Amino acid sequence: TLEQALALYTQDSRDAFEAALLRISDGGLPEQLELCFYRNSGQRIWVQVLIELDRREGLPPRFVALFRDVTREREANERIELLAHYDRLTGLPNRFLLREQAENAIREANERGQVLAMLLIDLDGFKSINDSFGHATGDNLLKLASARLHQHLRNSDLFGRFSDDEFIVLLRDLSEPEDAGHVARKLISALGEPLRKDHVTLKLGASIGIALQGEGLSDFDSLLRAADAAMYAAKDSGR
Repeated sequence: TLEQALALYTQDSRDAFEAALLRISDGGLPEQLELCFYRNSGQRIWVQVLIELDRREGLPPRFVALFRDVTREREANERIELLAHYDRLTGLPNRFLLREQAENAIREANERGQVLAMLLIDLDGFKSINDSFGHATGDNLLKLASARLHQHLRNSDLFGRFSDDEFIVLLRDLSEPEDAGHVARKLISALGEPLRKDHVTLKLGASIGIALQGEGLSDFDSLLRAADAAMYAAKDSGR
């Protein structure tokens, strides 16, 4: 039955399918959807379905649905999307997706009057370790740094890899502006924890520049310039 077949699909797919049936039964045109279900093995399957209502004279109206497996096409598109928007090494948003996400968050904070801060994080000593121990070690350090950031940030915060050894964090809806400094100190401590590699102890440092959204700092570029200046000031002061 239709109910048994739909039971295999995700809730979003079931909702979309049932909504399409309602629109078509109310006189709407045929519709084409992409739906997702999971096999018992856990494999995710995508199907493209064309739905129309057969209204031929002399026959009771009935829905006709044509299904086509588009899993490979969908997965190929997802791989392209992944390469375009995510850093291949760390799996974090790259600078392009990060900018897009940040601009949306900044606009939302402006509209709601929320406190938002941008943190620009530079890994001190990374280039020296990368040159001395090789790119594989450097890559491991970057993955470790991204994991430590993830562990110490809220789900609502945005972060990504902005350049070789730089990360950007966007702290959203802070209770107080001073909270940005508390978070920065926590991240510096976490990133400074030593890493054991082949009987060698490697230690990174981090310099963090903070820019608070406010007068004159109301878009991504102005916040980035202010955070960059603050980060170099932190380097010069040894913090």
